[in-house]
Amino acid sequence: MALKSYCADFSKQNGIATRFTERDMPRSIPPNLGLSVYRVVQEALRNVAKHSGARRAAVSIAGKNGAILLSVKDAGRGFDSSRPRKRGLGLISMEERVRQSGGVLTLKTKPGEGVRIDVRIPLVSKPRSGKR
Repeated sequence: MALKSYCADFSKQNGIATRFTERDMPRSIPPNLGLSVYRVVQEALRNVAKHSGARRAAVSIAGKNGAILLSVKDAGRGFDSSRPRKRGLGLISMEERVRQSGGVLTLKTKPGEGVRIDVRIPLVSKPRSGKR
């Protein structure tokens, strides 16, 4: 899988040990969904290298209940998510990609405890109800 290779390259280039795990992934996923997941991982790891000060990160991806579940976490400095702050372009682009794929992105962080980004994207988009 391309993500495994990307994580290995990221580790070498940035000196951040990045563990990659994959479980129960379907044999094929729609190309646009695969690209969205790949770009979210790229941006999340870029943020780890740029902002976290972490020496370790983990990326996990799984297929479960008709969805792709992605988690990217680091053991870096984290931040206080209750304080108002300007949202960076990287986080905004990740949220937008996930939303366009019909998914949800959540971010969990505390000062000194790193950052965890969780993504859930359905494999099949649900038909919209309503008038046509």
